[in-house]
Amino acid sequence: MDARLVLMIFNIVIVGLSVVIFVAAAQMKKTKEIPDLFLNAEDMNRIKKGQEGQFAEALYPKAMIFSIICMVTGIIAFLATFFKVTGEQEYIGIIALMAFLLAWSWFTAESKKLKGKFLK
Repeated sequence: MDARLVLMIFNIVIVGLSVVIFVAAAQMKKTKEIPDLFLNAEDMNRIKKGQEGQFAEALYPKAMIFSIICMVTGIIAFLATFFKVTGEQEYIGIIALMAFLLAWSWFTAESKKLKGKFLK
């Protein structure tokens, strides 16, 4: 399997992840229930009584920002790989993937802060 194809598949997975996160966050905002995507069952049981809605509200904007960054970076990296950009433009895909990794790190750190605040 050629490296370009692997990168294209990876970028499609990133875009798919962004859609799943976006839909889960929108549903969380609407229902005030935290999807398993954001919190495992063990942590769900550790949320302080009555603060599930507050946790959902605090997590919502962070999840939306992360999903939008995933969507944009995944599409940019996919297009850069698909159209075989070369020369200086070749770095566009690499920069997009680095932005995705930075966003992932940021979202993980923000989620940990919220867990520290809302979990027993």
